[in-house]
Amino acid sequence: MEEPNETQLLLDQKIFQLQQSIQLLKNERNQHARIAQLPPEVLGRVFVEALGVVREFGKLIPLAQRFNFSFVSQIWRGVAISTPEIWGILPDGHLDWCRVMLERSRTTGLTLETNLSDFESPKAKFVQEVILNHRVRLRELKITFSFFYENGGTQLFLDAFPTSAPRLHARLSSLELKGHSLDWTSSMLTGLKKLKMINNTSTTTLSNFLGALRRMPDLESLDLENSIPLTNLESNSPVQLPALQQLRISSDSYDGLSPLQYFAIPASTIVDLRCTASAYSIQSNLESLWSRLSLTISHFLASMTSGSTGILPAFHTLSLSFLSAYTIKAWRKPWTYSSPNMHRTDAANFSLQLNAAGPSITKLIPNVLTQINTLALSAIIDEGSLIQTFGDISTLRTIVLDGRSGILESLSRALNPQTDNMNASYNQVAFSRLENLVMYNTIFSEQDGIDYITLDDLVDCLIQRFEHGVPIQKLAIFESFDIYDDDIGLLEEVVVDVEWDEVTMECEEEGEDDYDEDRYDLDYDSDQDYEDDDFGYHSFSFY
Repeated sequence: MEEPNETQLLLDQKIFQLQQSIQLLKNERNQHARIAQLPPEVLGRVFVEALGVVREFGKLIPLAQRFNFSFVSQIWRGVAISTPEIWGILPDGHLDWCRVMLERSRTTGLTLETNLSDFESPKAKFVQEVILNHRVRLRELKITFSFFYENGGTQLFLDAFPTSAPRLHARLSSLELKGHSLDWTSSMLTGLKKLKMINNTSTTTLSNFLGALRRMPDLESLDLENSIPLTNLESNSPVQLPALQQLRISSDSYDGLSPLQYFAIPASTIVDLRCTASAYSIQSNLESLWSRLSLTISHFLASMTSGSTGILPAFHTLSLSFLSAYTIKAWRKPWTYSSPNMHRTDAANFSLQLNAAGPSITKLIPNVLTQINTLALSAIIDEGSLIQTFGDISTLRTIVLDGRSGILESLSRALNPQTDNMNASYNQVAFSRLENLVMYNTIFSEQDGIDYITLDDLVDCLIQRFEHGVPIQKLAIFESFDIYDDDIGLLEEVVVDVEWDEVTMECEEEGEDDYDEDRYDLDYDSDQDYEDDDFGYHSFSFY
């Protein structure tokens, strides 16, 4: 490359001087901006509020990692470095950078989320160092242990919290631990607002567990998965959790739900209960188990009363689904179903999910059934069970039906006043206050091996209800098969208000033949066939 001559060197020097002048002018211009005229402490607060807290794929993103203040201006850099709140969320890994952030965060609260897979790794030692040396500053701690310690090794990270000296006591407000053996007597479990534990292997007693909850009067969120002690407890006073907003308990044993009988929580709490035990693992003591579970849930719901009135607020929407698991969901807020969103997206106030058919619903959730306004069905239920469980609910106005669930025939017979096997034992029309019927994923033509309802049967049911003085006032049909304009016209002669999404889907007739041909495939495995009986539903008494 040719060396620059004297003239070019002079020009390069002038260019450099001009660039410096431009930068000085830009800096001067920035100083006249309104945000630059704010006091440093106000500007620092703007930084914190503007950035907020962000998670990507469930992982917490530190504020300082999302915006590099050093590349804006010296003023901004100086303000950022002197604003401790920006540096309080420690990044997972990058230990040198973490130490810089520890220094810049000064005495502000710390948030630490990490996954530890090696006890001797530098990251594990750093986490232990933070717990030992900055325990008073820790506000949120989330650790996933993806390895196993011997001799209670996981507690080595957590025993650093003091058990005395209140003025030095940790002010931890959020704790999430996965794969650990933290004892419920740990001083960490004091004053928390959020607690999440997955696979706690501690052998502590149920009494210690309840004692830990009593030390968290301000607890707002409790999420426990296979972490509740299964020891027996003859009697114990209720644990008052007046601030609880969310409760999630998941267990691979039905006994894991038994401590619910000792909880006293607000009626506004979002409750999600799950048991992953299969039907095959509980057949030996099924009746006893259902009896205990019914008693536990019934007492638990009865305790969720409104503080001022002592009365449980009404549930207005109930959803039953047995498609993949025995699932009951209930909402206090009324809901209007419409296409294309046929399912509620807001969290149910109460949710119960079992991997095996549950006990009698009228015994399991009696408090829920009294004032139901909307009933959503995705479940295999016979007409007798439907009538005896829901037929007398005077507040029931809307039924939402998933045509895939195998309930079409049962529901049409339950709604039809002329059903023969109903008149003998039932002296009035069932679902007498029902006004709205919403159907989706429904087949309106005869099909072999698939649940369907013919248009003639539906029209006959609607006419019978009209003649008995209990007409369906609105019929809505969404995302269904073999329903056409002429069919809608016929329905409009019977029902005042018919809503249709004008979407016509056709069933594929060759589908059943293709299924049968699979049986002659050398790789065909009959054990893979789905049967309702796999979940024990046929042995389930609904009422």
